[in-house]
Amino acid sequence: LINTDSIRLLKFWIDVLENYKKYKNISFTESEEKMMLMLHYTLYTKCPKDLGINSIDEFLQRLYKNKVIYEEIIEILKYNLSHIKVRTFNDNLSFDTHLDVHATYSKEQILAALGKSTIKKQYPLREGVLYIEDKKTDIFLITLNKVEKHFSPSTMYEDYAINDELFNWQSQSRTSIDSPTGKRYVNHRESGNNILLFVRENKSEDGVTSPYIYLGPADIVSYSGSKPISIVWKLRNRLPASIAVKAEKAL
Repeated sequence: LINTDSIRLLKFWIDVLENYKKYKNISFTESEEKMMLMLHYTLYTKCPKDLGINSIDEFLQRLYKNKVIYEEIIEILKYNLSHIKVRTFNDNLSFDTHLDVHATYSKEQILAALGKSTIKKQYPLREGVLYIEDKKTDIFLITLNKVEKHFSPSTMYEDYAINDELFNWQSQSRTSIDSPTGKRYVNHRESGNNILLFVRENKSEDGVTSPYIYLGPADIVSYSGSKPISIVWKLRNRLPASIAVKAEKAL
């Protein structure tokens, strides 16, 4: 919760939690439900259904039972909102990702935002790549500093920022240039597929799993090799200096 720095998300969550204290009956659009699911997956490690929660209203009821914690959550959200340090941008895609470029998100928040984790099921993503077919979107979750105890030799990919606009990325070691996945990557412009990049410096900090910074959409510049494929992506939003320094450390 303390890592959340999306102004849109923070304002929405604060408004909902404050209004729920007064009205107890709030209706949500499909888009707003996804944003509320992002809050659920921020606070709980399990999907709502596994906790006996079958709707956003039931989630709010559960949350409101402990009014002390409820108020503490609101205070943390307000504190975060008043201490925003990064400027964020709309990713300008054809659908709402519920994500802001350069904001910070956990893997669970990302999967809820993009509709993979739902009230009934938590999506079991164990790799750093995911294709969301109905949105024609590939997402890459990138850890810059790879430690051997966390990554096998076949997953020690060369991922780093070349500068504030270009990012070098390697596909999974089993992905060939002639495979459907490889072709989708290198021909994404022609097919209208989106490529979304998320990065974090380390897998964890002080024993806590690190969140990702959303770099936003990217377009292919060049590629080489096979198994893995090395691709240079051009970010549509330049990296701010604070993020670029971290992303270039892998060089």
